[in-house]
Amino acid sequence: LSSLPPLSLLSPSPSSSHGRLIRLSSPNLNYLIGSGAILLYLAIIVTVLPADTAVFSSVVCNLRVWLTGFGYSLCYGTILVKMWRVYYIFSNPSTLKKANLHDWMLAIMVLCFVILDLVMLVIFSLVEGLRGNLRAERVLDKEASSTTTGEQGRIKEFYVYVCDSLAWDIFLGIFYGYKAFLQICGLFLAFATRKVKVKGLDDAKWIAGTIYITSIVLAITILALYTLNDFVNRHTAVFTGGLLIGTTFIMAFVFASKMYALYKDPEGKSVFDRTRPSDRPQASNPSDGVERVVG
Repeated sequence: LSSLPPLSLLSPSPSSSHGRLIRLSSPNLNYLIGSGAILLYLAIIVTVLPADTAVFSSVVCNLRVWLTGFGYSLCYGTILVKMWRVYYIFSNPSTLKKANLHDWMLAIMVLCFVILDLVMLVIFSLVEGLRGNLRAERVLDKEASSTTTGEQGRIKEFYVYVCDSLAWDIFLGIFYGYKAFLQICGLFLAFATRKVKVKGLDDAKWIAGTIYITSIVLAITILALYTLNDFVNRHTAVFTGGLLIGTTFIMAFVFASKMYALYKDPEGKSVFDRTRPSDRPQASNPSDGVERVVG
């Protein structure tokens, strides 16, 4: 639900659909970011569902991974391609007038990220698959002791369903390695575009913020998967908390600056203001290549 306000504020409206800031924010691509955020929030809901049967546990295990993978690719992948477009425009001045990087082209790039996720998940499901595997809590102080004694002196053993697979570790290495590669690419693009002074395109510091936050979330999630698997409640809390914090920070970093700029300058009259006044007339020309390329 937290993804709906930014989408509603940044989506085109009859009164502001032709504003420069709206066009520079690529509202169609923002829909992809919002869709990815919704999938990540759904992954949180699916993760906390009580799984009391092997079949339902298997469904939850698979659905959680699919929602997380697709949600990340839509949310972060869209941020990445938007950053790449800024890098391409300002690192290739000679092609500024003739290149037309439309939103649909970037959407195809995001689709490629999603397709790669789909291929990995389908291959893993066909070769091994995730299944709900019944396992006992074997350590005394975990969340339910495995040696609790009942009224008649009988020892109670507590069983839980956890996600388990023979190829689970290999899959995690490939899956999260791919995500880490996207993180590194985003960090490079954020650094390369740090000097861009066009307000509507100056997203480097916000993208860097999303990279730092999502990198921390990925690291914590991986550690939780490997170290807290026997602590079911703690594992769930760390995983869902990481998704919630990471997704919310992405939405805040990406949309907060645009929402504030839209509030301060609804028509986008100063969106092309630069550090040097001499640059202002040339950059604010509606026929300038920057607006035509990005818009």
